[in-house]
Amino acid sequence: MSNITTLRIEIQNPQIDILREAVKLMAQHFNLETTDTVSDFYGRKVEGVIGLKGRILPRGIGFAIVNNQLMAVGDPYGYRETYNILAESIKQYYIAAQQMIALKMLGYQPTIQRQKEKLVITAVSL
Repeated sequence: MSNITTLRIEIQNPQIDILREAVKLMAQHFNLETTDTVSDFYGRKVEGVIGLKGRILPRGIGFAIVNNQLMAVGDPYGYRETYNILAESIKQYYIAAQQMIALKMLGYQPTIQRQKEKLVITAVSL
């Protein structure tokens, strides 16, 4: 059955700017586009999310912070495996984005690479 669902993601005290960076990193690594709208099978839209959309997930998956909880929002119907991979991956990318922001603040130039199931961050001192 097709409908918009929400899934709570276990991140303590999520921050919107870190979430935006995490979604940008995911867009690059999964070859997706960022979006602020996701929809269900019938075209009903949910706006105001920080999301991803593309060939592998045409209706998209969005992320939002609601009552200090990070939530995944979207319709996984027909794309459940991809949806679940992205919903699970946000934790790893959120932590990576948090580390990259901290490294930049300390005067480093960080880069990130995906190696199989891991994200590897390297940093060069400026």
